[in-house]
Amino acid sequence: MSVVTAVIGFLLVMGPLVFIHEFGHFLFAKLGRIRVIEFGFGYPPRIWKFWQSQGRITVAGVRLTIPKNYKARLSKEEARRLFKKPARADKLDSVEVEATIATQPDGTKAARDIKPADSTTDQSAGFGFLDNLVQLPRDVMDVMENGRFVEAAFATSPDGNRILQTIKLLDPAAENTESAFTSTGVRGQVADYVPGTEYTLNWLPVGGFTRMLGEEDPSAPDSFAAAPKRWRSAALLAGPMFNLAMAIIIFIAMFMAGVPEPQGLRVIIGSVKPGSPAEAAGLKPSDLILSVNNQTTTAMDQVTQITHANLGQEITLGIQRGQDILDLRATPRRADQFDPKTEGPLGITIGLTATQGFALQSYPLFEAAPRGFNQTLSAIGIVVIAPIQIIRGIIPLDLARPVGPVGISQIAGSQLEESVRLRGLYPILQLAGLLSIALGLTNLLPLPALDGGRLLFILVEVIRGRRVDPKKETIVHLIGMALLLTLMVVLTLQDILNPIVLPKSF
Repeated sequence: MSVVTAVIGFLLVMGPLVFIHEFGHFLFAKLGRIRVIEFGFGYPPRIWKFWQSQGRITVAGVRLTIPKNYKARLSKEEARRLFKKPARADKLDSVEVEATIATQPDGTKAARDIKPADSTTDQSAGFGFLDNLVQLPRDVMDVMENGRFVEAAFATSPDGNRILQTIKLLDPAAENTESAFTSTGVRGQVADYVPGTEYTLNWLPVGGFTRMLGEEDPSAPDSFAAAPKRWRSAALLAGPMFNLAMAIIIFIAMFMAGVPEPQGLRVIIGSVKPGSPAEAAGLKPSDLILSVNNQTTTAMDQVTQITHANLGQEITLGIQRGQDILDLRATPRRADQFDPKTEGPLGITIGLTATQGFALQSYPLFEAAPRGFNQTLSAIGIVVIAPIQIIRGIIPLDLARPVGPVGISQIAGSQLEESVRLRGLYPILQLAGLLSIALGLTNLLPLPALDGGRLLFILVEVIRGRRVDPKKETIVHLIGMALLLTLMVVLTLQDILNPIVLPKSF
């Protein structure tokens, strides 16, 4: 498997799953009136801003609606008037500066911390000096915030809503900023500035992200931390729940696209207990049971039912051994002659085998839907009880190996190759469904930095009747994030040093 295949497999599987997780957070944050600053496709750095939704701004007590994708161009001349930059070092001979003088070991003196002399008394629109590396702003809305002084023109819609038309920054040191209001314009100080949500495209094509206002800071009224507990909980739960719902959809699609079904099912003998009626009759491991008392058997329960119906009576078993067809006679023991907890009346273990291999079987939607739902429930059950089975030794440790991004890409690449080989979507869709469940359940774990950890803090808040100090909560989540990143590094090293190799599906 090539690196390119692994990368493509990872992006095809994890990209949509992470995106749907973040979309759940985004949707319920919006429903809970929590301000979403940005919803990004992929991870930064940013490539492009698709659009910015409608926002609002209050000027001198007058509320204005900011239209979608609103821009207010700021000319270079105006930007230079309102924003100052420190002079370049090669032109300091013509600029008054302030500097700290330090004496060198050789006795010479050197100037440090050079800056324009008036930087501490600048009154230019409250912005002060910009670093030389920072470009001058080209749009008024890029530097807008509460406390600025502006002059705005608006139009009134038929429903009475005031729609922002133009807006201009005012310099409180040089211009009239006294509040004024007319039927088409307003001047004064900005309050309650809420820009619309930015929808962006970013360079790293793995899912997306939801950036909400004040996730641990309740000071802003429309921040995440200031929202009611029910909406904070809903916004946190939505991500994992969307992943579980996505798993159902993926598994339904998998059954509709085609899943491998065994062909020519036959009951096969797994083992024969010494001294049992089966051994006396000449039955051997790997024998296929074609019939019992002339009744064709393709399921294990058929063999079991007929055998138990004839305890103490001789039965005839039609057996295929290699290319030979045999009729063997055996007498199942009566109920008082064997322990049903450890063995059966014949003294054999049985299973099913596909004598004609496997073939893809597609199902219509009305059949695929319940199968997909049941597959999801079964997978959730396996994930939930897996730790117990590992502790009890039922699942070997080498099969319970955790994986990181590199391991997931190795598995995804392998399943992508399997899908190409089989000319079917089963391998890659099965993996996507399982990973969607794993992503949802993992995020519900009550660990710092995960959705479950944040939900735990809300639960503590419910029990205590007051919330944990936001600063302390932030520290806990930062520590948790550091530990998770450390674990990610360890798993990545493991995946690189000991790559995962999966067997072919069928």
